[in-house]
Amino acid sequence: MPHPKTYRILSLDGGGSWALIQVKCLRKLFAETFNNPDPTGHEVLSKFDLVAANSGGSLVAAAMAENLRLSEIEKIFGDEQLRSKVFSRLSFFEKSLLSSVARIFKIGAKYATKRKYQALKDILPKISQVDLMNIPQHVAVNGDIKTQFLIIGYDYYRNRAEMFRTDCDSLASTSVIERKFKNLPATAKTPSDCLVSLVEAIHASSTAPVNYFNEPAAFKVNNKLKFYWDGGVTGNNNPVLAAVTEAICNREQYQIEHIQVLSIGTGSVSQLQYDEEI
Repeated sequence: MPHPKTYRILSLDGGGSWALIQVKCLRKLFAETFNNPDPTGHEVLSKFDLVAANSGGSLVAAAMAENLRLSEIEKIFGDEQLRSKVFSRLSFFEKSLLSSVARIFKIGAKYATKRKYQALKDILPKISQVDLMNIPQHVAVNGDIKTQFLIIGYDYYRNRAEMFRTDCDSLASTSVIERKFKNLPATAKTPSDCLVSLVEAIHASSTAPVNYFNEPAAFKVNNKLKFYWDGGVTGNNNPVLAAVTEAICNREQYQIEHIQVLSIGTGSVSQLQYDEEI
């Protein structure tokens, strides 16, 4: 990025199947702004420098990385058959006795984590084989590599947020900061922190606990098995603060002058009355 620029962020909230709202908003935006009522995912992503997403929003981001058209992404959330693959209900025999009793009171897990992961790989076959660090090249339009991804998860055993980044050199990364203080090169020879797939990252980000999925998402990072719950547990269900922090930390290397954010939620909030003080 040779010249100072406006850095554009797309922030997508979690919210399960309500992420359908985000797809509809993007369709309306592109129809009215670019006269393109049904753009491909890569066409949408090309308008942004960073896409930050959590849970259901991360599935929207990943489907755009797969280069599905927005109308096709709508079907993931709107089509009962596709939706039931991602949110696959536990059978009676998959539930523990405690879980079965809890469900009488409408609490406890309803969906199978492992089947969600398989469904994500089936729905997103292209990116399921692509390492996170290679996603910007994968989504590039006309060779213009610019769109980075930031997916939020919750590391169960470390009890902290996990930021799955495509930018292995991000100065917001704890490992990069630690290496800087130790006077080591900014990045290791092998950027192993980025060697998970985007599908694994969104699997981690979208595995909501307690009343939703029956076990955490589990996969290896740096050859070590790790366990993740939904990034909403970290307070980042709306990932806009994490996204802006990411941009500010990297403002010098990306030569950022201004930051613009399009943040799309999945529900409604009470609005201030016209005579209320803020």
